[in-house]
Amino acid sequence: MKIEIDKLFEEYTPDFEENNDKEQSKRIKAIVKKKMAKSETITVKKLAKCISIGLVAASFMGMTVVAMSGNMEEFINVLSEVFINDSYSELPFTGKDNNNSSSEVIEMQNDTDTIYEFFSVPDVAFTQNGDIIGEFVGMYNGSNCLMLAMKITVPNEINIDDAKMPFRFKVIRQDGSERILSPSMEPLTESDVENSYYVTYYLTDNQIMGSKLVISANGIYTTEQISEAENAVREKQNELYESFVDEYGINTGLWKKHWKDNDYDSISYNTYSSYLNSCKPIVSGQISAEINIPENNPEPITGDFEYGSFTLDPLSLHIQYASDCDLSDSIYRAYAIYMKDGTVISNDFFMFDDYSENNEKYKSYAYLHGTDEGRIMCFQELLDIENVEKIVFYSQTVDGNNIITSESLLYQN
Repeated sequence: MKIEIDKLFEEYTPDFEENNDKEQSKRIKAIVKKKMAKSETITVKKLAKCISIGLVAASFMGMTVVAMSGNMEEFINVLSEVFINDSYSELPFTGKDNNNSSSEVIEMQNDTDTIYEFFSVPDVAFTQNGDIIGEFVGMYNGSNCLMLAMKITVPNEINIDDAKMPFRFKVIRQDGSERILSPSMEPLTESDVENSYYVTYYLTDNQIMGSKLVISANGIYTTEQISEAENAVREKQNELYESFVDEYGINTGLWKKHWKDNDYDSISYNTYSSYLNSCKPIVSGQISAEINIPENNPEPITGDFEYGSFTLDPLSLHIQYASDCDLSDSIYRAYAIYMKDGTVISNDFFMFDDYSENNEKYKSYAYLHGTDEGRIMCFQELLDIENVEKIVFYSQTVDGNNIITSESLLYQN
């Protein structure tokens, strides 16, 4: 069924006064975006994926395309199309639940204009060799997390259902320390340009803001080749662990220290790379780049608590445990952020008796990731940290036949 674009957006665009100020443009884009996201019609959903909402709103405002942000609209559309790991379906800042085809969409308090404070396009080009061309679409970042979207172009069409492009990420922090981030295999998604595809990554690490991110990739491979490379890594890690147990016994804390001291991250990745280097890729080519992560974000809230320290910014909460912290006897841990409007954000809700009856006020994190002696939890929407009432750490331990819940106050506004 053919629907005229003007009539479609006439339905989803509110009335507005005849002036072109920035605040009005911002309001219209936000309302159009949210109303389209709520639509249950397949036609609207398909159009929402391929038409830039910002540009459509601009046409109603009489604004020119040049007045809109560079790659911002493309960046938003890319994020609205992808999953970031199988475990999480809600992407921060897109306003869409990408695992849900109905109208059950997460309401976001922000629109594309809100992201400007966190959004940037790396001012650097990929170094490339072979048949793969790479370019940056954009990224947003906070103190400890970064969402990155890239586009790759290849000579011929590829089957994205059986193709993966493994990237390697290394963070060089301001103090000179380096950390190889855990590789994750995100799917390729098609773009509107022939033989071009998007790839997105959600990266988390302590002190990522202000650091340098080193990116490299070598070829596009089949799903089976990637799976076999991962199996090779598991076999190597099992071999390392069995050797450790033979010498030191089973000791989780010591094993973590042993892993870090012997740089088993590098050994794991080298095993992974060596296997792929022995395979024939779908597309050959190397691309690499070094980008500086901006520091143009609001000052985070930081502090110490009983078990370590924390950093809170509008994008994430980072928990860093003290070196002598012992939580080995806890069976569950939860980190709850209480907002002044009654909203509670947490990774678990065992401590709330009314959760099942009153769960509309409880929100989950969009993305969680472990770090060295800590954890980073990213929000589903931009958080106004000035309206945080308190942050509480909960843990449960077993005492005989009883489960004991304890709590520790991290922060009180």
